[in-house]
Amino acid sequence: MTNVVTLNAPFRQNSKVARQAALLERFARQRRNGEDVFWLKENAEVLNLFKSTGVDLPDQALATHKAFYADIEKRMGFFPQYYRFLLSICLDLEDLGMPGAKGETLARWVADEGLAGAELSDLQRAEARRLCLLQGIDPV
Repeated sequence: MTNVVTLNAPFRQNSKVARQAALLERFARQRRNGEDVFWLKENAEVLNLFKSTGVDLPDQALATHKAFYADIEKRMGFFPQYYRFLLSICLDLEDLGMPGAKGETLARWVADEGLAGAELSDLQRAEARRLCLLQGIDPV
């Protein structure tokens, strides 16, 4: 193994908190436009990774999604076809410590509108049901 080159470059961000905040910032503001469905998908996935692994994110890291969270109801009304992404992002942000409690209202709206029942695949219906059941609401 004499041809292995090691790279001892320091992190640009010195603390774990700063690295987590920088990662969320990259996904939220530097990869795609916030109106792009792929933005929704990527941000839903990265937030879910943090939530699923039990990471305790500080306010500094969540601040990058504050404006998005502030008008998430408006986005849900305008883009109901993306309700699973939006609901997932909302619930994960709240679970990660974002101040607010919009998840239950959004889950209730999903159920009232019958969005889960309109899904064409069992997998999508199941995902919608799982998300709503996190708030104690069965949309099916």
